[in-house]
Amino acid sequence: AGALDLDDTMRVICAYGRLITRLSDRGGMALIGLPWDGAGAALSGFEGRVFRAIADSAEATVLAGEPAALDALVEAMSRQGVFCRRVAMNVSPHCPLVDELRAELHERLLSIRPRPTTVPLFSEVTGAEIPGESLGAEHWVRNFGDPAFFSRAVDALIRRGHRVFIDVGPH
Repeated sequence: AGALDLDDTMRVICAYGRLITRLSDRGGMALIGLPWDGAGAALSGFEGRVFRAIADSAEATVLAGEPAALDALVEAMSRQGVFCRRVAMNVSPHCPLVDELRAELHERLLSIRPRPTTVPLFSEVTGAEIPGESLGAEHWVRNFGDPAFFSRAVDALIRRGHRVFIDVGPH
């Protein structure tokens, strides 16, 4: 959307990548076929080990957490007839398990200089339209460790009349 130039964009990507690899194999993610609130209720007994990470859609939530706890949760949900499967990731962003990296990420991104966007920008951090100038270090630290409200951002776009969406991801 033009909020970051190429150098700053690469600074964010590289900082995320360098830091999250420190936590390789200490976390993971799973997709559960429950809305945000229902997924929260399903975490009973897994407090502090599994977290709601991404509000993916009205009917699905991505969880992040410790690998053994995620495996146990996936098994328990499957026995109850709730769709739940692991996602091919060995890290757990968007939850407290990355809190130890927040200060260093912030420090690494202090030099980025966001600017106004050339098109409207909707953030998964807030689930709403945001100005490009707000994409400083604080925004990217929140994007890294706070839950992501992807479905809220998509809903806001739908309310604006958008009907076609393309999901681009690493898998």
